[in-house]
Amino acid sequence: MKKITFWFLIVFTMVAFVPIVNSQTIIHQEDFEGADFSGYAIGNADTGTDYPSQSFQTSGVDYILRDVPTNFSFSQALTGNSTNMIGGEDINTFYNGHSYIELDPISISGKSNLTIDIDVAFPNTLDIRYEDNDFLIVDYRIDGTGSYTSVLAFNGNYGTFGCTRDDNLNGVTDAGEVTHVNQAMTTFNLDLNSITGSTVTGSTIEIRVRFSMPDSHEEFAFDNIVLKGSSSCTDPDVPTVTASPTSVCSGAQSTLTITGSLNDATQWAVYEGSCGGTLVATTNGSSVIVNPTSATTYYVRGEGGCVTPGSCGSVTVGVTAQDNAGFSYSALSYCANAADPSPTITGVTGGTFSSTAGLSINSTTGQIDVSASTPGTYTVTYTTAGTCPNSSTASVTINALDDASFSYSAS
Repeated sequence: MKKITFWFLIVFTMVAFVPIVNSQTIIHQEDFEGADFSGYAIGNADTGTDYPSQSFQTSGVDYILRDVPTNFSFSQALTGNSTNMIGGEDINTFYNGHSYIELDPISISGKSNLTIDIDVAFPNTLDIRYEDNDFLIVDYRIDGTGSYTSVLAFNGNYGTFGCTRDDNLNGVTDAGEVTHVNQAMTTFNLDLNSITGSTVTGSTIEIRVRFSMPDSHEEFAFDNIVLKGSSSCTDPDVPTVTASPTSVCSGAQSTLTITGSLNDATQWAVYEGSCGGTLVATTNGSSVIVNPTSATTYYVRGEGGCVTPGSCGSVTVGVTAQDNAGFSYSALSYCANAADPSPTITGVTGGTFSSTAGLSINSTTGQIDVSASTPGTYTVTYTTAGTCPNSSTASVTINALDDASFSYSAS
């Protein structure tokens, strides 16, 4: 990772403001640590064409090189960087005196809110070294066509240490332009939307640094060209949520239907308690089944992918308790000649009694005709008939009468 001494940010007057939906990420970084001309090219800035022979040049004290700062013969020691960079001085001997380093086209498909970071230095600190016609300019072009757009420029300013930033990019140093850069490597962050006053998008971008330093000891250096951007991302709709049925018996199911578009979210998240509270289900479809045990409000929102979770749609499902189906008989067993027993209902009345074959039972009252029943043990079931019917059981045994027959023997 390159060492960056400090950040210096100039914000141009904004013509348009584009909200950043997602935090920026690095799309491409050129730190000039690889092989020469791997990922970039050198060319003639007057003709806009790469040189046929891609090579750095040195002629005496005149040069354009990729190297570490200590291997350059700068007038002053460059500070703020100790790794490979591009540097040059008095380039009129070669490259037509007006050259560029241009990065290979970079894909920006689906990216927005583009910014370019670059480190720049002008190591000669004599106030009479950089003349008014000396410059270094950073520009870019979208999709390989049309003219380049300048986003950062420095001009020589005779009588001033280093070079001066051309704030309004008009090609001259105006009164009030006071950002001077010398031997300290300085980082500039360039917001393309803000600088150009329009939304910069496309399929590819070419980033170019061009420079003209044709005289003795007119020195420059740059490094760490970083392109950043945000992924284009559409947040999900705030969904409309309905429930069917809207009220259920305790333990029963309700189906939540979710209407809306996930857009770039990956799933609907269903919460209870609050939006983002206790997660109870997820789905990437349009419905989900819930099993509330009491009246519950369900909150639904789109999540996942590049989106930021937002507001929820909600619906409340009511819950009705199941009927109390409690009942009992006064005894567990009855003789076949006993009085017919009737149950005591401790729950909801108006239900239905039933049992297996052999037991004679009144389905409405639950009274058992013991004399008409076949002796044995039976399970009696009582089922309520309310909104949320329930049932319970009781065991009843019918005992046969004892065999009391007897006889005397003949004398």
